[in-house]
Amino acid sequence: GTVDEHGRQLGGSVSCGDPEALGSKALVLPYLLIVLYAFLGLAVVCDEYFEPALQMISMRLGLSDDVAGATFMAAGSSAPELFTSLSE
Repeated sequence: GTVDEHGRQLGGSVSCGDPEALGSKALVLPYLLIVLYAFLGLAVVCDEYFEPALQMISMRLGLSDDVAGATFMAAGSSAPELFTSLSE
């Protein structure tokens, strides 16, 4: 292969090491368990806090469940982007 003026190899593939040597297969199960636990936590928070709050707001505003769900879910999912754009 071609070598530059500092003795570095040019071209070819770049390798960050052998994935087997890093034990990447051993980390799959703990990673999946953490992801599963996070989704379970999210489900509990939504059931216990978000859904009752959404029902109360929609009842006070006189909105149907479908309209309230679509409106507040859209607002909730875009809120981080809104606050990020306002802070810039």
